[in-house]
Amino acid sequence: MKSFSLLLKAVILVSTSALWMNVNAATCNSKSTLVCVEPEDLESDPQETCVANGSVRQFITTDSEFKLMGSCSQFDLKKVRTYACNAGLRLVKPTTQTCIKLDENNAVADSCGESLNCVCNSTEAQDDINTNFFNYAISSYSKKGIHSFTNKTRTTSNNTTFASAATTSGKDIIEDKSKLQFNFGSDFYGAEYYVDICIRNSNLNPSRFYMNYTGNLLFGSSLMSAVNYNNSSNLFNRVELICDNSTQTIVSDSPFLSGQRNYSRNGASSKLCVVRHHFKENAKNKLRGNNFKKVSFQTNLQVYPSDASITKEVPVDYCKIIETAPKKYKCTPWTAASTQDLISGGFVDGNTYTGKCPKVCKPF
Repeated sequence: MKSFSLLLKAVILVSTSALWMNVNAATCNSKSTLVCVEPEDLESDPQETCVANGSVRQFITTDSEFKLMGSCSQFDLKKVRTYACNAGLRLVKPTTQTCIKLDENNAVADSCGESLNCVCNSTEAQDDINTNFFNYAISSYSKKGIHSFTNKTRTTSNNTTFASAATTSGKDIIEDKSKLQFNFGSDFYGAEYYVDICIRNSNLNPSRFYMNYTGNLLFGSSLMSAVNYNNSSNLFNRVELICDNSTQTIVSDSPFLSGQRNYSRNGASSKLCVVRHHFKENAKNKLRGNNFKKVSFQTNLQVYPSDASITKEVPVDYCKIIETAPKKYKCTPWTAASTQDLISGGFVDGNTYTGKCPKVCKPF
């Protein structure tokens, strides 16, 4: 039995800069600030609430990833999260029997005949079910980023259905880097496998935004092998974008024989989209090289809005009111680049009010 291991790394690169869109938002009173709260529940929409000015900093920093100043209608890239969420493997049943006569210079025939050292594929493919498998670590997905991973192993199920790590893409997260490994022990090529990168968009009505999906696949050289896996297996690859059960092809099914494949596509967005990286060994009637030990693929994905206009910061006017003496006040106007700057700048407290300073300086 030949041993082969394939390592795929899911390395997710997403910009963390805050992006805002100028929209009409609900208005709180002058002594409070509008805050958008994103619930942990994956299906629930974010909710707006008014927080007293003196309590905003504590309210925000208690869980800064899910509580953002401003209207929920404002677009923020921090609400777009990517993570490896599924993987699958199957071994495609060959339609005809192919035999390799090892003692006759690897001659290919439909039967072994009189060869004494011959290997044939199985049209039933049952013998290879337990020799092709993949290892992974999986956890229920949490917006808070707190995950408890469990190591698991799946074997190929049958010839038409993928054995998958998750039953539904998006509800689970797969630990990245070396935790996800496809292992091939079948005598012949013919394996198909995929890795899903989920994009969860928690912005309000995310379908109104078009996003750019830019990424690449990096192929690492085989370790302890003189043969290139991509070429030997005649590896094909395609990349798909799946949103709301609608599939858009980013990279058509084609040979992946080089060290890198880049892709970029503008496409629709929804609460959950999936970029699927699919691989297929097309050399189904060829023996798998027994020198292979490990090869690696790395996926890099960046997601950002297609419309650059929503990246513009929205300046916000504030008024700082200080009582200098009994019933005497000093009003100082401020303009912040964005509401988030108030947190870092320390302007949000009980004496800070939204809007312009009054003509007669006194508390609102």
